[in-house]
Amino acid sequence: MNFLTCLIQLALPAVLIWGLFHALRFRFRGKALRYHLNKTDILYVSLLSWIVIGWIGNWDHNKDWGCFPVSSPHADQVQNFLFSGISILIIMCAYFIPNRRLSFTLLSLELGLWLGKLLFMKGGYAVGIGGAADFPTLIYDTIALVLRLLFIRAVSRMLVYPKTILLSTLLVIFLKLWIFR
Repeated sequence: MNFLTCLIQLALPAVLIWGLFHALRFRFRGKALRYHLNKTDILYVSLLSWIVIGWIGNWDHNKDWGCFPVSSPHADQVQNFLFSGISILIIMCAYFIPNRRLSFTLLSLELGLWLGKLLFMKGGYAVGIGGAADFPTLIYDTIALVLRLLFIRAVSRMLVYPKTILLSTLLVIFLKLWIFR
């Protein structure tokens, strides 16, 4: 897959996330959006719900590769449950621990584990006749990474702009599309 094809595949998730940020900014009128994006309660429930949705839809641990899907919705269910369960457990511990540094450390550990799984173990990025990415998996991973980074930012109270989070997310997904297929 060449560079231009990866950019084209990344364009739709980028436009969707960018549109979501602008719709929320329009809905909450500027400063209130920052307040809602920094609320740990909202991000906590959103992230856990998104992980459960990915587990049920088999997008969190998709192993499809090549022209024909190799995994059924219930294949490798133990491994899928294990990865999702570990993520949920670490995120819950980080949310309920009052020490901000320890929470940040736990969330960074979970992010590192999830990125390792995304880059080195996960499939679904070279399927079909043209070797294109599976679109639901691509959207799921993009939103999951945005939610993780927003949650880390909210827990640690770092001053990171949502645009920086979006660009970082798109860079990681682009690396997965182009290099680590």
